[in-house]
Amino acid sequence: MVGLGVVGGVLAFGGRANAVETVRLVFESNDAVVSLDDIRAFAQTGQPPAEIEQFLLDNGQPAEVIARLLTEEITLSENLRQRIRTRLEESSIGQFILYEIDKIVQGSGDITALKNALDRTMEDRTISVLELLENYTDANQVTVNLVGLRQTYTDVKNFVERVIPALEVARDFLQNAICECETPQQTDANPETDTDTTSSPQSQNHNIDLGTSVAAGLDSACLSEGLTANQLSSTQP
Repeated sequence: MVGLGVVGGVLAFGGRANAVETVRLVFESNDAVVSLDDIRAFAQTGQPPAEIEQFLLDNGQPAEVIARLLTEEITLSENLRQRIRTRLEESSIGQFILYEIDKIVQGSGDITALKNALDRTMEDRTISVLELLENYTDANQVTVNLVGLRQTYTDVKNFVERVIPALEVARDFLQNAICECETPQQTDANPETDTDTTSSPQSQNHNIDLGTSVAAGLDSACLSEGLTANQLSSTQP
């Protein structure tokens, strides 16, 4: 029993051995390495430890804004969470989130490490920079790039919380509009030869396939056109 307890303790410790211990804050050519505990305390209280405070002052970064960005949550619908987690790197939406976040949070240099951290973070349908740091288990140190942090994170948040819901509404509308088209009226000229093509299985399948194809292309289309989430969200009220 003692042996099993020791082994269990070693395994538990080993499971945390690769977790993030330090965070490298970067602003242009300047950087500072601080502990994850200091980052966590700063994010949760808004009061930066001395080293973080000096770094932010030297680079003209307001502490209250950075603290808010570290804990501000991006909320995903359950449907979107499942879609992203099922095929994160294959989904255009998943790729957008993954590669935008990679601009501000970098660990081992392997995008798979960020993907794994993001997957764990999405368990509760929310994403925050602090949660990503806490769930990053494939590196001892993770870099947070403060240049563009606010804009990049805002772009992702707007895309997930405003643009995607709008696309889903549009998808449902288009699919219903195409599938529920009116049946053409028969003419009196030759009723015996007139056929109701809308009642045929082939016609119904064509309508459904068309609706699905149009709807499925909406989210990838906006990304393939090179639109940013900020541009897209500006169209929303």
